[in-house]
Amino acid sequence: MFAAIFTFALLAAYVAAEIPSYINVCGRKDPNLDQCIVDNVNNLKNIDKLHFDVKISFGLLQLNSTYDFDVRIVVPIAQKGLVYITTNNVEADVGIDMKVTTKGGKRYMYMSQIKINLDIKEYDAKYDLNEREFGQLNQIINNFIGNNQDEIIKSIKPAIEEVVSKRILLVSNDIVKHFTYEELFPDRT
Repeated sequence: MFAAIFTFALLAAYVAAEIPSYINVCGRKDPNLDQCIVDNVNNLKNIDKLHFDVKISFGLLQLNSTYDFDVRIVVPIAQKGLVYITTNNVEADVGIDMKVTTKGGKRYMYMSQIKINLDIKEYDAKYDLNEREFGQLNQIINNFIGNNQDEIIKSIKPAIEEVVSKRILLVSNDIVKHFTYEELFPDRT
């Protein structure tokens, strides 16, 4: 579990992990600080299954994508371009599946799957529409998006979750691939 939390901490400076209930927070002024730390390590040593559930929060998510509008109001209007989406304070429930593999006689751990359930409350979207040519279209799009954020979030959330999961998986495995299982989880107290 320590490796999973440590890996997430390395992924983004703005990501905060919630401490699981089976890890006791040790105070710096605790007269039994050494024993508290040893107890936590012992709690982690009896890890049998390699699945972890954690809560994380993203202070800021920024997404750059493309849009493709084909609107038929009075006259058909088709437009493609870039969209920049920003959202703040996104909470996420994350399920992590880890696996251990043997390579060159040494055991290595890697994240085999990450499932993320994002809680996006609202967002801000900016389109690269030319104001002169598409001034009214820009207003129509912004009004539509502003008035239908819940429906739009439901439609784009699975794609965002997939992209974020893949990115975390790649970065995390790139970090842990340099360490053996024994280095991450040494058999000692």
